[in-house]
Amino acid sequence: MGVECNTDIRLIGNDFFLISFFTQNDYSKVIKNGPWMVKGKYLVLVAWKPGFNPLRAKLEVAGLWIRLPGLPIECWSRDDLEIILRDVGEVLKLDDDTMKMSRTLYTIVCESGSH
Repeated sequence: MGVECNTDIRLIGNDFFLISFFTQNDYSKVIKNGPWMVKGKYLVLVAWKPGFNPLRAKLEVAGLWIRLPGLPIECWSRDDLEIILRDVGEVLKLDDDTMKMSRTLYTIVCESGSH
């Protein structure tokens, strides 16, 4: 399922793209409805920072989306997932299907991978 919004996408070098949104609502939809995949690879979205130089930039930290197949549904609360993943990193986000329990084969969690 995709999210429709108006954007302008430009390659700015070193495999970085600048995505401009025409409305705040479009930006919010894209940020809220991840994770996003393009040709089988996760797309990492980061807010623009003044002075960003794509030729010098390095991705140092990124949220990791983790699938947890076979995890009992009673463990799908944010509190339980934070306990389960505490040695991996901080839970940043649960995908919408996990929160709604609309897909029950596995849960997907975005975590910081900081440990």
